[in-house]
Amino acid sequence: MSGLPRIGDPLGPVGHRPGAVELFQYSAVLWNSHRIHYDADYTRDVAGHPGVVVPGPLQGTYLEQLLTGWARPGRLVELRYRNRAPAYLGDELLARGRVLEVGADGRTVRCEVWLATAQGRTTTTGDATVELRWT
Repeated sequence: MSGLPRIGDPLGPVGHRPGAVELFQYSAVLWNSHRIHYDADYTRDVAGHPGVVVPGPLQGTYLEQLLTGWARPGRLVELRYRNRAPAYLGDELLARGRVLEVGADGRTVRCEVWLATAQGRTTTTGDATVELRWT
């Protein structure tokens, strides 16, 4: 980000295309052994999804990366998100957001954020507060 933020300013897009190794490793770190995150046959035949499911917390991590990249060298104070629809292995996901409010100090900024497929299907929505710093 350059200059002072204004209401309506966009964040992103930042693209992600999660692969099989990333999904497996992320699930392993979280001790999430649910087969929908790595076993395509199980996911399709038993769970009824068309493909391997991107873990919800990974989608939240993509939003976190959008915010911290935008606010750098500032910091993320709070992020709340909700997974609204599944994302699948190989989906192109775009993290975006916009400034909703700028505090009187010009440093505290509230944003709305979302993650959507390249086809426009929103998978995750949220809101966040960042604290900006200038070097």
